[in-house]
Amino acid sequence: MKVQASRFFRKKADCFVFAGLWILFGYFFLFREVKELGDSFQYLNQMISREPVYALLLQILTKLFGEHYTIPLSFLQNILAIISTYWLYYRITELFSFNPVFETGCAIILVSPHLITPFAAKSGMIITNSVLTEGIALSLYYIWAGMLLTLLLDRYEKKKGKRIITIMLLSVFLSMIRGQLMICIIVWMIVTGWCMIRDGKYKQILLVVVATALCFVGKTQLTKCYNYLESGLYVNTVSSKPMILSNLLYLSDTEDGKQIEDERLRKAYENMVSEVEKQGLSVKNAKGNLLQRAQFHESGHETINFDIIVPNLNQYISYKYGITESDYQRLLIKQDEYAGEIFQAVIGKNIPAFLKNYFVIASLGFVRSVAIDRAFLPYFAVAVYLLVVILILLLLMKNHRSPSAWFMLFVLLLICGTVFGTSIMIECISRYMIYNLPLFYIAGMTMLVEFGDSRKMKGKKENGI
Repeated sequence: MKVQASRFFRKKADCFVFAGLWILFGYFFLFREVKELGDSFQYLNQMISREPVYALLLQILTKLFGEHYTIPLSFLQNILAIISTYWLYYRITELFSFNPVFETGCAIILVSPHLITPFAAKSGMIITNSVLTEGIALSLYYIWAGMLLTLLLDRYEKKKGKRIITIMLLSVFLSMIRGQLMICIIVWMIVTGWCMIRDGKYKQILLVVVATALCFVGKTQLTKCYNYLESGLYVNTVSSKPMILSNLLYLSDTEDGKQIEDERLRKAYENMVSEVEKQGLSVKNAKGNLLQRAQFHESGHETINFDIIVPNLNQYISYKYGITESDYQRLLIKQDEYAGEIFQAVIGKNIPAFLKNYFVIASLGFVRSVAIDRAFLPYFAVAVYLLVVILILLLLMKNHRSPSAWFMLFVLLLICGTVFGTSIMIECISRYMIYNLPLFYIAGMTMLVEFGDSRKMKGKKENGI
């Protein structure tokens, strides 16, 4: 069955879900404060270290409402959450047949990030009441994922080409809200390319690859143009290289800097390594199992970045160019440039250790994508991943086009992309990993329903019914 336009409310359950969403997000808007958190300042001041869309939204609201901008921001973010959550609930329950209990479960799971994050995140943030990109990114991600899932399951009845273009543009838009969401462009390419292969449209695969390249080029150029108009600096988003250098400093030794040609820059690197070791933040101090080592790395990552790398780079940049924090935007550009230069000079002999630590960091991301890294829950995460892999294989053996199995494969692709894309530079904190948690458990429900239905059909056939 193809997805067709239908009534806003199909049954009583839809009315209850819609009302519940208004109550939940209405409560957030009316009774919970809006918080500016650690990253808010950079968005509020249109820093070149942040992607442009959310910064532009905040600029518009502060121009219109001044210091009271948080009220319309909270209203916008909570309304968007209501619309996107109900839309995805409606879409999934159109694509898959659920009984009333599972339909209710689907709605509850979709709001779970908004309920879990205040407890799981160190900041205690409420997503829709925070001056952070997640306030709009999670909601738009729901719509993007629902549209791409519909395409993957071949449920669009009309205008499939326009849907593909719309999803592509939304992928670019999401990547300009938060850098880690560049994975959306890659996932769009993979899913759309697979659909072309499935439909026998092999010649169009080249168009998909070209479109993907144009998406990355377009995203970069739009960001540069935005930064030029805001600050007069025609640059892409900076700050990623000091973060990836933090991961390398965690592993490297003083002698690894021999390839750095500039003597003062080499001295700055040696000071960084010395400080990391002095504060007990290096890999040598990591102990325990896989997750404990990942948590140790995470606990020191920002200290290495902001308290060790940045001051040493600033001292070097001030000596060489006379640029100080009074010209902060240009200072950020130089920090990015020289962090990259150090990384390139030092990474050589550290590649094996860097890759090993990369997967250590990722392990925590995989746990947090489906659970909280506390008590027995990491073991639960491993068990549930094994269970879904087994269910996928069983369902695909019965029907290679199993909708629920392909749904879960899609979600696993999203999780892998998010985890591996994030781990290369920064720690996999909960608010980065929460995007795919609802999709994972809803996909799991669809597999259980399909597996149960197939068992019933098999039983009826065996009994001659």
